[in-house]
Amino acid sequence: MRLSSGLGLRVNNSSGPADVRNCSFENNGSYPVSIYANYLESMGSGNSYSGNSPDRIYVYSGFVAQSQTWSNQGVPLEIAGNLDIANTSHPNLTISSGTQILFADGADLTVGSPAYSTQTGSLRADGVIFSSLNATPGAWDGISFCRFSHPDTSLLTNCIVEYGGANSWNSNIYIERVSPTFIDCIVHHSDGYGFNITGATAAPVIYSSYIVSNDIGVYCTIDADPIIGGAQGNSNSIAGNVTWGVQNIYPDIIVDATWNWWGYPTGPAGEGTGSGDAVSTYVDFDPWRTTPLGDAPANFNLLTPENQAVEGALAVFFDWEDALDPSPGDTTRYRLEISLDAGFTPEDMTTIDSLLASQYSLDGLDDDTRYWWRVTAFDQQEQETNSNQQGWYFDTF
Repeated sequence: MRLSSGLGLRVNNSSGPADVRNCSFENNGSYPVSIYANYLESMGSGNSYSGNSPDRIYVYSGFVAQSQTWSNQGVPLEIAGNLDIANTSHPNLTISSGTQILFADGADLTVGSPAYSTQTGSLRADGVIFSSLNATPGAWDGISFCRFSHPDTSLLTNCIVEYGGANSWNSNIYIERVSPTFIDCIVHHSDGYGFNITGATAAPVIYSSYIVSNDIGVYCTIDADPIIGGAQGNSNSIAGNVTWGVQNIYPDIIVDATWNWWGYPTGPAGEGTGSGDAVSTYVDFDPWRTTPLGDAPANFNLLTPENQAVEGALAVFFDWEDALDPSPGDTTRYRLEISLDAGFTPEDMTTIDSLLASQYSLDGLDDDTRYWWRVTAFDQQEQETNSNQQGWYFDTF
């Protein structure tokens, strides 16, 4: 679909699900695709986008009313307005690794209903960037896990949430009376709070994450009882926040924020005696971590060519998910290996190293040949993560 003066493809709200795979959208005068959020699962694997104005998928605001998975399209999703995951059928939205979601100014992502107990929903995302079109703190509202989101089923791993705080919750992530889980995430550049957690039944878990460069890293109120670190293997980095690293204003709960890195080996300031981010009263911070965190890139999957595929061309397009590095400011590169045997013997293997993009085109392959392929992601500290699939192969003819 190319050379339109406007959109390449429009899926209306009344159109019902489509099925869009292995399509090319090129040089259109507007967005390559516009689509309602509830039908975004229609965009499958193998699509490519280039030369459109802009190279983003335009997503109308509205409800995700049925459980679905959003595939990584390789270009950002632009969310035009408020997006709600809620319905009587308890929809779960799963977002695939490498997906980048850019929210318009003042837009938000709401999980579950703040008012209606029958309108539940949940969110599961791995390796996803939740950001804004305007990369400024407070540009969009952020993610709200409301009191009637489905209890304890939402999970964010290896995700980045940034530039939120436009609404009254003033946070990247607002949590009301529910307990989602956050592991290996980066929550930064909020106009107010990184996390705003409220309510006696709010007991979210925050492990191995970076909560940095907000005004307040984690704000707890009305008997919220999160676990922020809590053990040596679950340390967070809470550093560079302006006012408080962790603030708890309710005396009935002592928030567990032990074993975290506060920016300095001496621990937190405030109620602590160190030089790191400040902690308030009613926060347990001792013991703390005395060395900064450093993490390898996140887990990721191979995409195409699929396992046991048959390729009719001798030029093959390799594609895999982005492997986000949870360390702020770090970059990820990739090593693609193609072998004539499953053991990846060096003399039978072609290696393409230090790729900045999670895709590569290779021509000059042989006819009637079986090739195995795999990818390794590595960061500036040479920490490595192998693709989840290590035995994929395809045949040429």
